Amino acid sequence: MQLVDAPSPQVSSIFVSISDVSVRSQQAGWTPIFQGLLTIDLLTLKTQAMSLGFADLPAGTVDQIRLVLDPNGPQYVVLADGTQAPLTIPSGTESGIKLTGTFTVSACRTHTVTIDFDGENSVSAHATGKANHWQLRPVVRVKSEEDSQESCDDAAPDGGISEDGGISSGDGLDGGG
Repeated sequence: MQLVDAPSPQVSSIFVSISDVSVRSQQAGWTPIFQGLLTIDLLTLKTQAMSLGFADLPAGTVDQIRLVLDPNGPQYVVLADGTQAPLTIPSGTESGIKLTGTFTVSACRTHTVTIDFDGENSVSAHATGKANHWQLRPVVRVKSEEDSQESCDDAAPDGGISEDGGISSGDGLDGGG
């Protein structure tokens, strides 16, 4: 899975700290693809993608991606004048930022999903009028999906791990192939 961003004229940086990225497969339930701490400036992703992790999944359907933010990690914006302002992300540290929609993971393939964060339409001054406080209500969409063929013979007994990021499915998890 990869993440990119659309430009924002309001701020020069949007920093978030991600602690968990998971996908929900209809066949395997919730599966983590990243756990740890990753602090990123979302606006640096205007022209490049960043890998968010990978997991082995059985062939089938994924219907939700969830990015949970770290409650202790920095979440802030840098304004055009260089000052920092706190950033609130409703439910970001509890249930996370959710991307719903379906995509199909095929057996013996690496399926790479690129999600696009729209910075321009996601960040605004806090509605309660708090001075110098910003809110993130993420506008996120699936930008692209791509399958690459893998040899089922090269997959580990549990399906193997994708080396190039994304979500992979080997025949070992679902017994198919």
